[in-house]
Amino acid sequence: MTLQGLGEHIDQQNLEDLVCEFLFYQTNPQETALPPIPSIRWMIAGVTRLSVFHSTYAVFCAPSNPSGIGGMYREMIRCIPRLKSGGTANPRRDCVFLDNGLEEPGVKGLEIARVHLLFSFETEEQVYPCALVHNFHKTCSDPDPDNGMWIVEPECARDGSRLMSVVHVDSIV
Repeated sequence: MTLQGLGEHIDQQNLEDLVCEFLFYQTNPQETALPPIPSIRWMIAGVTRLSVFHSTYAVFCAPSNPSGIGGMYREMIRCIPRLKSGGTANPRRDCVFLDNGLEEPGVKGLEIARVHLLFSFETEEQVYPCALVHNFHKTCSDPDPDNGMWIVEPECARDGSRLMSVVHVDSIV
């Protein structure tokens, strides 16, 4: 399967462009400007060994009672296109926190996204485990004062379509 074929299969027509952006920032971590996609299209020419996954585990250190004295804990992240439950088949797409590199405490230093696809590919003998995510943004700078929870909304383009991005699975917290 190719990136274009995978994009058509999951109805994400710009998957190739999103992977181009991902590869650009992976190879140029100091860059902050949005790259011109036509000039970096060559980056996906060498993509091989494309694999798709419907779940993965996030393993992290969280010293607490549920995870024991060692503090290691694991959480399954699912992005199942059709999960049959109660006679109907609906997708199951889990939400995740993404490390955005900010040194803010708690959720203020994290981004929120819903995982639509877990996949990996190889280019120039480098394997990239990735996630296609739908980004969310916080509606306020602090949690809701009544319930202490953060209020988020999906990020959408002007035409109402979802704003998606490809991220490295190592950025999932």
